[in-house]
Amino acid sequence: MTDKTTAVVKGLMHLLHFISKTTISGNMLALLTVCFIGGTTAMWPAFPFQLIPSAQLTPGLSPTHHQPREPLQAESVSESVRTCLCQNEIQILDARLRSEHTLLEKFHTKLTDLSNVVYNLRATVIEKDIPKRETAEQAFGPGFGQHVAFTARTRTNKVFLGPTDTVVFDEATVNNGHAYDPLTGVFTAPFNGVYHFSSTILSGFNATIETMFVLNGEEVGRMFSGAFLSRGSGSNSILLNLKERDEVSVNVFYGNGNYVHGGWSTFMGYLISTIY
Repeated sequence: MTDKTTAVVKGLMHLLHFISKTTISGNMLALLTVCFIGGTTAMWPAFPFQLIPSAQLTPGLSPTHHQPREPLQAESVSESVRTCLCQNEIQILDARLRSEHTLLEKFHTKLTDLSNVVYNLRATVIEKDIPKRETAEQAFGPGFGQHVAFTARTRTNKVFLGPTDTVVFDEATVNNGHAYDPLTGVFTAPFNGVYHFSSTILSGFNATIETMFVLNGEEVGRMFSGAFLSRGSGSNSILLNLKERDEVSVNVFYGNGNYVHGGWSTFMGYLISTIY
């Protein structure tokens, strides 16, 4: 046995010993086999696997001499291994896709259940809200929420106003629901709700005045009006959560001015939504 043959045999024995002592996957075993085949192919003449009959021996050759076999094609073996690996990967991907599809179906079922819960809750809220709405409609008429709105202006100049006097906008051009009183300048909320108010105040010539929104005697918003050698206007808007019988007005801000120009000064408000 030649040195090459001895080395190959030892390598094979080491490989078999390694495989018997080590836990490896099928893919790793296939790769080790391919590597070993590829390495031994180059030294194939050292492997006399097939004895030639003595009748076929040519004269002068020893009967113990072996005819070398044709080497196996390592490329074809490697291609088979790659094909097996690809098939395994395809099977793994297919299993993952099936698992994800199952999860998506479960999520869809849960989403449908949640949608049904929300729908039922909404129906319950609406059902409980109907008696309250019917009571309010009986008191204020159908579509009562849209009937609370007003806009008013000062018909004449307001002079000699006191430190916190109410500015009376005495000409109401819109007064749906009659919640605004043009004689006192006070808006009284007919029921609980969210209301919007805005006002514009024009000052006297070369003068200034500060005004404020007042809710039940408390300041909730301010305006400044004035100009040098001219008249100046100031505006502001607010949202208020009002309870039934709350009062809102525009007043002078603690003595900072005493004149409001008529015709251009306005006060308006309306109900946005009711609160039960």
